[in-house]
Amino acid sequence: GADIREEKALRDPETAREFRTLGRNTLNRIENGKLPVIAAIHGYCIGGGTALGWICDLRVAAENSVFRAGDAYLGVLPSWGMGLTRLPRYVGRNKALDILLLGENFGVKEAYEMGLVTKVVPKDKLMDECMRMAQRICKASPTAIRATRQAMAGNLRRSWDDMVEMELELCEMM
Repeated sequence: GADIREEKALRDPETAREFRTLGRNTLNRIENGKLPVIAAIHGYCIGGGTALGWICDLRVAAENSVFRAGDAYLGVLPSWGMGLTRLPRYVGRNKALDILLLGENFGVKEAYEMGLVTKVVPKDKLMDECMRMAQRICKASPTAIRATRQAMAGNLRRSWDDMVEMELELCEMM
Protein backbone atom coordinates (compact mmCIF):
# COMPACT_ATOMS: atom_id res chain seq x y z
CA GLY A 1 0.00 0.00 0.00
CA ALA A 2 0.98 3.61 0.39
CA ASP A 3 3.27 4.99 3.03
CA ILE A 4 1.00 7.45 4.83
CA ARG A 5 4.03 9.62 5.57
CA GLU A 6 4.33 10.20 1.81
CA GLU A 7 0.65 11.10 1.43
CA LYS A 8 1.44 14.65 0.26
CA ALA A 9 3.19 13.25 -2.82
CA LEU A 10 -0.04 11.45 -3.73
CA ARG A 11 -1.92 14.77 -3.84
CA ASP A 12 -0.22 15.52 -7.17
CA PRO A 13 -2.73 14.26 -9.82
CA GLU A 14 -0.10 12.61 -12.03
CA THR A 15 1.61 10.86 -9.09
CA ALA A 16 -1.77 9.71 -7.77
CA ARG A 17 -2.75 8.37 -11.21
CA GLU A 18 0.54 6.48 -11.51
CA PHE A 19 0.07 5.01 -8.03
CA ARG A 20 -3.49 3.87 -8.86
CA THR A 21 -2.28 2.30 -12.10
CA LEU A 22 0.56 0.51 -10.30
CA GLY A 23 -1.87 -0.83 -7.68
CA ARG A 24 -4.42 -2.04 -10.24
CA ASN A 25 -1.73 -3.65 -12.38
CA THR A 26 -0.26 -5.39 -9.34
CA LEU A 27 -3.61 -6.86 -8.29
CA ASN A 28 -4.35 -7.96 -11.85
CA ARG A 29 -0.94 -9.64 -12.13
CA ILE A 30 -1.51 -11.54 -8.88
CA GLU A 31 -5.02 -12.57 -9.91
CA ASN A 32 -4.15 -13.52 -13.50
CA GLY A 33 -0.69 -15.01 -13.00
CA LYS A 34 0.05 -18.63 -13.80
CA LEU A 35 0.86 -19.65 -10.24
CA PRO A 36 -1.27 -19.56 -7.09
CA VAL A 37 -0.28 -16.92 -4.57
CA ILE A 38 -0.45 -17.46 -0.82
CA ALA A 39 -0.55 -14.42 1.48
CA ALA A 40 1.08 -14.67 4.91
CA ILE A 41 -0.55 -11.90 6.95
CA HIS A 42 0.41 -10.76 10.43
CA GLY A 43 0.08 -7.52 12.32
CA TYR A 44 -1.65 -4.59 10.69
CA CYS A 45 -3.02 -5.05 7.17
CA ILE A 46 -4.39 -1.64 6.17
CA GLY A 47 -5.50 0.11 2.98
CA GLY A 48 -3.51 -1.10 -0.02
CA GLY A 49 -2.16 -3.89 2.17
CA THR A 50 -5.65 -5.33 2.44
CA ALA A 51 -5.97 -5.24 -1.35
CA LEU A 52 -2.67 -7.09 -1.75
CA GLY A 53 -3.62 -9.68 0.86
CA TRP A 54 -7.22 -10.27 -0.17
CA ILE A 55 -6.43 -10.72 -3.87
CA CYS A 56 -4.27 -13.75 -3.11
CA ASP A 57 -5.64 -17.23 -3.74
CA LEU A 58 -5.09 -18.38 -0.17
CA ARG A 59 -4.78 -16.02 2.77
CA VAL A 60 -3.25 -17.29 6.00
CA ALA A 61 -3.39 -14.84 8.89
CA ALA A 62 -1.68 -14.90 12.23
CA GLU A 63 -3.88 -14.47 15.28
CA ASN A 64 -2.49 -10.95 15.78
CA SER A 65 -3.73 -9.69 12.39
CA VAL A 66 -5.81 -6.51 12.24
CA PHE A 67 -7.50 -5.21 9.09
CA ARG A 68 -8.75 -1.78 8.05
CA ALA A 69 -9.87 -0.25 4.78
CA GLY A 70 -10.27 3.36 5.85
CA ASP A 71 -9.42 5.13 2.60
CA ALA A 72 -12.33 7.56 3.06
CA TYR A 73 -10.70 8.80 6.27
CA LEU A 74 -7.65 9.81 4.25
CA GLY A 75 -9.87 11.61 1.72
CA VAL A 76 -9.36 9.03 -1.04
CA LEU A 77 -11.24 6.21 -2.71
CA PRO A 78 -10.06 2.62 -2.86
CA SER A 79 -8.75 2.69 -6.41
CA TRP A 80 -6.88 -0.53 -7.11
CA GLY A 81 -9.89 -2.57 -8.11
CA MET A 82 -10.40 -4.13 -4.68
CA GLY A 83 -12.60 -2.04 -2.38
CA LEU A 84 -15.12 -0.82 -4.94
CA THR A 85 -14.87 -3.69 -7.41
CA ARG A 86 -13.85 -7.03 -5.90
CA LEU A 87 -14.70 -6.58 -2.20
CA PRO A 88 -18.50 -6.44 -2.71
CA ARG A 89 -18.25 -9.66 -4.71
CA TYR A 90 -16.12 -11.28 -2.01
CA VAL A 91 -18.20 -10.34 1.03
CA GLY A 92 -21.44 -8.85 -0.32
CA ARG A 93 -22.63 -5.26 -0.68
CA ASN A 94 -23.59 -4.64 2.94
CA LYS A 95 -20.42 -6.01 4.51
CA ALA A 96 -18.30 -4.12 1.95
CA LEU A 97 -20.10 -0.91 2.93
CA ASP A 98 -19.49 -1.66 6.62
CA ILE A 99 -15.78 -2.08 5.94
CA LEU A 100 -15.39 0.94 3.65
CA LEU A 101 -17.75 3.48 5.22
CA LEU A 102 -16.86 2.86 8.85
CA GLY A 103 -13.16 2.36 8.13
CA GLU A 104 -12.70 0.67 11.50
CA ASN A 105 -10.22 -1.97 12.53
CA PHE A 106 -11.50 -5.52 12.56
CA GLY A 107 -9.81 -8.64 13.73
CA VAL A 108 -8.81 -11.90 12.21
CA LYS A 109 -11.89 -13.74 13.49
CA GLU A 110 -14.23 -11.38 11.63
CA ALA A 111 -12.02 -11.52 8.52
CA TYR A 112 -12.18 -15.32 8.63
CA GLU A 113 -15.96 -15.31 9.06
CA MET A 114 -16.28 -13.07 5.96
CA GLY A 115 -14.02 -15.34 3.92
CA LEU A 116 -11.29 -12.71 3.59
CA VAL A 117 -8.93 -15.09 5.40
CA THR A 118 -8.55 -18.78 4.56
CA LYS A 119 -7.05 -19.88 7.85
CA VAL A 120 -5.98 -18.39 11.19
CA VAL A 121 -2.85 -19.70 12.90
CA PRO A 122 -0.54 -18.70 15.75
CA LYS A 123 2.08 -16.22 14.54
CA ASP A 124 4.93 -18.68 15.01
CA LYS A 125 3.16 -21.21 12.74
CA LEU A 126 2.34 -18.74 9.93
CA MET A 127 5.11 -19.60 7.48
CA ASP A 128 4.89 -23.33 8.25
CA GLU A 129 1.20 -23.30 7.31
CA CYS A 130 1.86 -21.32 4.13
CA MET A 131 4.57 -23.81 3.17
CA ARG A 132 2.26 -26.75 3.92
CA MET A 133 -0.39 -25.25 1.60
CA ALA A 134 2.17 -24.59 -1.13
CA GLN A 135 3.45 -28.16 -0.91
CA ARG A 136 -0.11 -29.47 -1.11
CA ILE A 137 -0.83 -27.41 -4.24
CA CYS A 138 2.39 -28.71 -5.83
CA LYS A 139 0.90 -32.22 -5.73
CA ALA A 140 -2.06 -31.18 -7.90
CA SER A 141 -2.20 -30.96 -11.67
CA PRO A 142 -0.58 -27.67 -12.71
CA THR A 143 -3.01 -27.44 -15.63
CA ALA A 144 -6.02 -27.94 -13.37
CA ILE A 145 -4.74 -25.41 -10.85
CA ARG A 146 -4.08 -22.82 -13.56
CA ALA A 147 -7.49 -23.42 -15.18
CA THR A 148 -9.25 -23.15 -11.81
CA ARG A 149 -7.54 -19.82 -11.07
CA GLN A 150 -8.39 -18.57 -14.57
CA ALA A 151 -12.04 -19.50 -14.09
CA MET A 152 -12.22 -17.83 -10.67
CA ALA A 153 -10.73 -14.61 -12.04
CA GLY A 154 -13.14 -14.74 -14.97
CA ASN A 155 -16.09 -15.37 -12.68
CA LEU A 156 -15.70 -11.88 -11.24
CA ARG A 157 -16.07 -10.32 -14.68
CA ARG A 158 -18.29 -12.58 -16.78
CA SER A 159 -21.95 -13.46 -17.01
CA TRP A 160 -23.33 -16.91 -16.18
CA ASP A 161 -23.51 -17.92 -19.84
CA ASP A 162 -19.97 -16.69 -20.49
CA MET A 163 -18.74 -18.72 -17.51
CA VAL A 164 -20.45 -21.86 -18.82
CA GLU A 165 -18.62 -21.36 -22.11
CA MET A 166 -15.34 -20.70 -20.33
CA GLU A 167 -15.76 -23.83 -18.23
CA LEU A 168 -16.36 -25.91 -21.35
CA GLU A 169 -13.29 -24.44 -23.04
CA LEU A 170 -11.11 -25.05 -19.98
CA CYS A 171 -12.32 -28.65 -19.67
CA GLU A 172 -11.45 -29.27 -23.32
CA MET A 173 -7.87 -28.19 -22.55
CA MET A 174 -7.42 -30.82 -19.87
